[in-house]
Amino acid sequence: ATFPIEDVDGDGKFDFVMYGQGSAPGGAGFSMISAATGSALWSESDAAAESSWVRGGDFDGDGVRELLNAQPTAKAAATGSGRLRVLSHSASPAGVTVLPGGCGVGAAGGGVLIATAPILGQGASFYLTGAAPLTGGNLAFDIGFPSAFPLGGTCVFHLNLAHIANWVFFPIFTDATGAAAAYLPLPFLPFISGLPVTSQVALFPTSSSLGFDMSNGLLLTLGY
Repeated sequence: ATFPIEDVDGDGKFDFVMYGQGSAPGGAGFSMISAATGSALWSESDAAAESSWVRGGDFDGDGVRELLNAQPTAKAAATGSGRLRVLSHSASPAGVTVLPGGCGVGAAGGGVLIATAPILGQGASFYLTGAAPLTGGNLAFDIGFPSAFPLGGTCVFHLNLAHIANWVFFPIFTDATGAAAAYLPLPFLPFISGLPVTSQVALFPTSSSLGFDMSNGLLLTLGY
């Protein structure tokens, strides 16, 4: 059987589920099909059960839609007992990749920038250490992959200059130890999972030859 079901992958379109006999006699085969691409979000074959019905919904309250499947008979086990299963679309993992290229006059040049994984529905925390103390600047974000632009010496600017009109800036200010922190909240929008975001800190003015300091860069991958 094939029928439309709720938006399981979060792309704003109702998806389709196909279920029926599996690859083995008496087995139940499942496929969840994306309405946007026509590709299978997941599929499986279970030779031990016969499906009765499938329903969609957020059964565990995590904001991601799941499938509830009733299997009244476990034929291969020959027990006659049934079961309920909740099947979830695989999440896209969030990640952080550190990019080189910091420079400046702080204890660690332009400072060491790290971040927690950017999880949709939660957010990401950013920490800068070893930068010039008591100095202001911006934590900048560019939606897209890094585009390395050498500025001389160890300095590498990672945000894509072609996207400058769309950069987003968060003001930061280092304390007496050259440290700063920021938090970026992220809405739960599963259809943007996997989106790359490049981030880097610039502090100014400083006594460096460029007149400003830069941290290393970060490549963030949004996920949940």
